[in-house]
Amino acid sequence: MKNKITALIVEALPGLFGFMGLGWIYAGCTRRGFWLLGIVLLWNLGEAALVAVTGGLACCITLPLNIIMVGTSVAFLNNYIEQHPQTFSCSIP
Repeated sequence: MKNKITALIVEALPGLFGFMGLGWIYAGCTRRGFWLLGIVLLWNLGEAALVAVTGGLACCITLPLNIIMVGTSVAFLNNYIEQHPQTFSCSIP
């Protein structure tokens, strides 16, 4: 049994630092997790270039977008977990 809370935390916390997909990998969706991780890392490189070109002004757009992306990924992961209750426990580790 995998822990639901651990999966959501592993997706949310590293996601805030640009490493989304780790919760999906923990949950057993390795293909989706690795795709998400790769796409977000490429997205972060593009953001870094955009922030450098605009002298930091792009942070007003990119930071809220990153928070929205993390929240969306966590919400989708939570839905996945709810659809597979036989694989996850809800107790605090």
